[in-house]
Amino acid sequence: MTRSRPIWIVPFMVATLVGCGNGAGTQGTGGAGGAGGIDEPSVTVSLADDRIRVPQGASVNVQIEIGRAAGFEGAVQVDASDLPPEVTAEPLTIEAGSRSGMLTISAGAGAAQGGPNEATVRASAAGDPSISGSTIVDVYVAGPPGSLDTSFSFDGVALYTVTDRQYDATRGIAIDGQGRILVGGVGQGPDPWLGWLVRFNPDGSPDTSFGSGGEVMGFENGLVESSVEGVVVRENDAPLVLVWAQDDLNPEPFPYYVRSLSSDGSIDTSFGASGDARPVAESARRLLLRPAGVVTHGYTDMRAQDDAGMADGSFSTPVSPPTNFNVAIADGEDRIVFGGGNNGGPFTIARLLPDGALDASFGVAGVLTAPMPIGHMSTRIDDLAFVDDRGGVALAGSNFGNIYEDVPVLIRFGPNGALDPSFGSGGVSSFLGPSGIGFGVSVEVQADGRIVVAGSTGTDAGPTDYLVWRFNPDGSADPSFGAGGQVATDSFPRGMALDESGGRILVLAEQPGGGIHLTRIWQ
Repeated sequence: MTRSRPIWIVPFMVATLVGCGNGAGTQGTGGAGGAGGIDEPSVTVSLADDRIRVPQGASVNVQIEIGRAAGFEGAVQVDASDLPPEVTAEPLTIEAGSRSGMLTISAGAGAAQGGPNEATVRASAAGDPSISGSTIVDVYVAGPPGSLDTSFSFDGVALYTVTDRQYDATRGIAIDGQGRILVGGVGQGPDPWLGWLVRFNPDGSPDTSFGSGGEVMGFENGLVESSVEGVVVRENDAPLVLVWAQDDLNPEPFPYYVRSLSSDGSIDTSFGASGDARPVAESARRLLLRPAGVVTHGYTDMRAQDDAGMADGSFSTPVSPPTNFNVAIADGEDRIVFGGGNNGGPFTIARLLPDGALDASFGVAGVLTAPMPIGHMSTRIDDLAFVDDRGGVALAGSNFGNIYEDVPVLIRFGPNGALDPSFGSGGVSSFLGPSGIGFGVSVEVQADGRIVVAGSTGTDAGPTDYLVWRFNPDGSADPSFGAGGQVATDSFPRGMALDESGGRILVLAEQPGGGIHLTRIWQ
């Protein structure tokens, strides 16, 4: 038995895999006959995705494709086994000569949330079970969109304090290919501030196979203080971290560096110089993963290393933007978009080609400015995200004037940098009226095009509500998510990541007294 090609199946929507013949992602067996090298009649079964998500108290319809060989055209019966408790599949009969049908899978209202749970989908010839085929799928039982995932740390929230740290500030989050969660940050203990990286299992428990009990420390490189400023995960599930380390008595000329770790948390000495790559961008803000290496960016410069951690001489950017750019993103096509706000000016973003040159097809000669939608004098960009594989971009930030006038805004640009008129009002959606304040700290785009923003709102006395918002592709609030398109969390968000395999959202925050605060909710 093997797995089908991974394409997301959305409840009550169908994704179809056409033309799957014998052996295309499934294991089939033949019946009687077939002597002398003649193929025996056989049947195979496949789905467009090896992941099925079914909400509690609801049903999903999954399209099944049947492959037939050696003249077999009879009726086929399809069922599923090894499903989670209180999850059932309605037997399906695919008529003679037909090659597809709909399998209905239902979850009881009391079915336990979580997954993946391995199940088997089997197809067999009606009246002759010796002619059959099967495939393995992962089944997830989901709560309502925006609800806490109770399979994560028992109640949807994981709290953790790093060993010997009195105060922990979180700096970055990433999810590897096995669903494990990496969180980087800095904490103070009996010694100075020290950077750390913690890995959690998909269920929210510390991954004790990583580092020491799930923690990796020791980023000082013989200096006094350190901080993990960002983390990304490569295809082999090995993390790269952006580190600041310095001795106040003997300042380093390049206090930032990139460290490569193996998947068990040990130093990958094949990367850079004994595991570290430097110099990186001055006052580095973020670490970006590229198809062949990484880029670090700071307020005024950007530098690249190749896969081996050596300086990438093919990358050189002459960019000197008219603002301090504090956010940057990269995608699989090696497009880099970065931007920042202005005191007394509009949002400014730019796009680079793989060699670091400005992309003249974006904005005006590679740079664009976006309006101040609320009319306040200044702007700030908190995060950026790609909205599609063509290079469209979502911007989460705020438009502000005097103190306590921050109004969070969400702006979407097309691949050429123009405001997307199909989104919100002329490309802009604001979450609050001008009398409120708020911050959109992090933005992510789901596979279905809906945009998720984590941040806060409040009054002139300070932030009062920590929220996750979800918007439809047209910029309107998604009423199916939480209460009217928003979900409250317990602490101020510092970052966010999407677990698309299970259809979940991870929100990174800090505990009020210091420590890691992770919340996982259903998409």
